[in-house]
Amino acid sequence: MDFARSISGVQRCLTGNAVQIVPIYYGVSEQDDGIDLLGRGGSDYSAACIAHCMDALSLDIWKDVPGFMTADPRHVRRGSTIPHLSYVEAAELAYFGASILHPMTLEPVMKKAIPVRVFSCRQRGAGRPLSR
Repeated sequence: MDFARSISGVQRCLTGNAVQIVPIYYGVSEQDDGIDLLGRGGSDYSAACIAHCMDALSLDIWKDVPGFMTADPRHVRRGSTIPHLSYVEAAELAYFGASILHPMTLEPVMKKAIPVRVFSCRQRGAGRPLSR
């Protein structure tokens, strides 16, 4: 992401109290200014980039699980949620297969120390903040 080119445009477009709808999964190619698909994790990465550009107070991401877990809940029933992770720890887990976030998602928010909270859309009160 070219933040130098993006910050002013994102801030200009996402001002005020209106609800904004942002087309996620898409980006502009650096080579030819064409449209690129971001692929798996594109929505989380887009949200992290927008949070970076907007100097957000936090980034909340909603998933079908309550956060990073000690085991894949599709395969292991007794896995537990990891209460706090650093950016680096979360990125490493994502890089090595924890599919809750794309590893690149954490890069934009880490640069500005924006806290990331993962919430479950299936459980109440299950949000787990990543620590800095």
